[in-house]
Amino acid sequence: MKRILNVDEDMEQILRKMEEETGLFCVRERNENLGIQTLGEYCYFSLGKTSQELEEQGLSFYKSKDVANDYNGPKPSYHMTHIKLLYSPEFQILGVQMIGKGNLERRYEILQTFLSEGKGLKELAEYSIYGKSLEEEMDILNLSAFYAMEVSKPLIPVEEVRSLQEAGAFFLDVREEEEHEYAHILGSKNIPLHSLARRMSEIPKEEKVYVYCRSAHRSLDAVNFLRGAGYNNVYNVEGGFIGISYEEYTKDKERKREKIVNRYHFE
Repeated sequence: MKRILNVDEDMEQILRKMEEETGLFCVRERNENLGIQTLGEYCYFSLGKTSQELEEQGLSFYKSKDVANDYNGPKPSYHMTHIKLLYSPEFQILGVQMIGKGNLERRYEILQTFLSEGKGLKELAEYSIYGKSLEEEMDILNLSAFYAMEVSKPLIPVEEVRSLQEAGAFFLDVREEEEHEYAHILGSKNIPLHSLARRMSEIPKEEKVYVYCRSAHRSLDAVNFLRGAGYNNVYNVEGGFIGISYEEYTKDKERKREKIVNRYHFE
């Protein structure tokens, strides 16, 4: 099947899972002015450039992917919303992709304005999305912008997780024990975030350590903590276990290959 060219490959895997659920199909042709598209009860949009387009133009950029339950706005969906930000080393926003169950209209409008005016992550992090103070209502757009600026090194993309796992890389799962027992990367080490300080001796300093959690928030805290403790080769896994699950599920089915997880997040 042709690729969904309006989004990056990792976001495409999420949409293809939704195509499977709904029996409907996304637009395959690239169109920067496509607007918000619907897919049954789901919707998505892509603004600005995709990673492939930025690479083809030879531009230097970073990317950050986030997922959170949607509790904000006039019509909160209370379902997971996925957002991917592409930005320059100076934190100027170059592209944005979002997937959710409705409630994207205001976010689309704001991001469209930010892109046309060349605004950056700092302005987005501090912007009042719904006219309230950030203390009253912090939206996923604010959180994602804050999160992107916190990442001092590029994230490990979910596309690289399989090859790293197959090569025997050290994966550290900082979720709670029951989360790990239910679904995890095969061979990963589980040390809950609150236990890191007293269990650091279980984490190797001489090799690279790839840290993951549910959605890459707790793992970012773990990475920052470990770097502060002298672990220089620790990396946050983009999108967390949710992102890994979507990336692996579609390709596992298509290629009939062995799973690198005991169970997908959404099973």
